[in-house]
Amino acid sequence: VGSDINLGGSVNVTSGSTSRVFLRNSITANPINIGTDTGVLTSFGLTNTDLANITAGSVKIGNSSQSGNINLSAAVSPANFNTLSLETTGGIVNTLGGSTTLLTLPNLAIRAGTGIGSTTPLNLAVSKVTFNNSASGNVKLSNVGALTVNSVDGLTTSSNAGTGTTSISTASPLTFAVNTSSVGSATFTAGEVNNGAGPFTDNLTVNTGVTVSVTGLGNSL
Repeated sequence: VGSDINLGGSVNVTSGSTSRVFLRNSITANPINIGTDTGVLTSFGLTNTDLANITAGSVKIGNSSQSGNINLSAAVSPANFNTLSLETTGGIVNTLGGSTTLLTLPNLAIRAGTGIGSTTPLNLAVSKVTFNNSASGNVKLSNVGALTVNSVDGLTTSSNAGTGTTSISTASPLTFAVNTSSVGSATFTAGEVNNGAGPFTDNLTVNTGVTVSVTGLGNSL
């Protein structure tokens, strides 16, 4: 816990699936930047180098007391833990813009209050994702590779309870393995990578016993 964290050395809590590292901002109204660290007092920053120095099963950045946004400001691809969990009552924001892949790792859990990629989608390369947006804003996720909406870091369903829209797209198969809901309209897209003669295997799948629900204007699959 600190107003900023710089990890020049290694943090090793073993790589077992239950080992965890928590990184929290002591000034919870200030934003957290993932990818860049400006070094100013009002900025809590974690670079790709910082995250590469952590060996654990999972890393959680922020918590339910964090009200400042969590900004994804540059690409990170931590190699020494499999699960990243982000939490704020503010928004998870793509401040880099463009189509650069911001997070590359196997599993991602996202908890926010005012949107997840609400203006510019979060560009990801993950295998499993789960999300909970509780108050307002859109949820927009764009993934490279096969994606499963699944249980991650204790979040066993995915939901956008805000009044905005929900959009999840992949350039590969998209599978729903847990119940997923959106108050606003939703669009879920499994984009076919092979545009030739086939075979065409980039399917959108809702697993048996799983419900994908929309209480707004419509659901597009």
